[in-house]
Amino acid sequence: MNGAKDYYRILGVDKKASEKEIKDAYRRLARKYHPDTNPGDKSSEEKFKEISEAYEVLSNPEKRKQYDSGMMFAGAGGAGSGFGPFDFSGFGARPGSRTYTYTGDLGDLGDLFNLFGGLGAGTGRSRRTRKGNDLSTEVTISFEEALEGVTVPLTVSGKSVCPSCKGSGAKAGTLP
Repeated sequence: MNGAKDYYRILGVDKKASEKEIKDAYRRLARKYHPDTNPGDKSSEEKFKEISEAYEVLSNPEKRKQYDSGMMFAGAGGAGSGFGPFDFSGFGARPGSRTYTYTGDLGDLGDLFNLFGGLGAGTGRSRRTRKGNDLSTEVTISFEEALEGVTVPLTVSGKSVCPSCKGSGAKAGTLP
């Protein structure tokens, strides 16, 4: 899974485990590694966090479905540093590169692939970007917000479009 955590292995259950089997495995392991049972033991504390993370995903039918399809953040560190089998860490890293923004539900691979120009799917249409200056901003969200699909309101200030040339830059009375 390209560095992603195997939640089934963490809980010691089969990929076809029932909700009850997952819950029983979680309870057994949580009792064993709980910080109150192992005071001061950092490795037990980390193991408990890992077990809790696995249970949070596998006990929720929708999150489990996303995880099983490889469409869930499940990277090392528990903060969503990996993305299933995909690694998007290099996107937008060098000057002149494209910036990708996705605001939809991660449940549909078609939408995700369309975001990156179809990835060879060949839609028969070419998309042109509108002329003008692009506006961009950086937004930080938590792992849970990414899973739930949070909407973040943004206020972006920018220049307004000139009423005489409509943003083309052409002088009055001339064609752009």
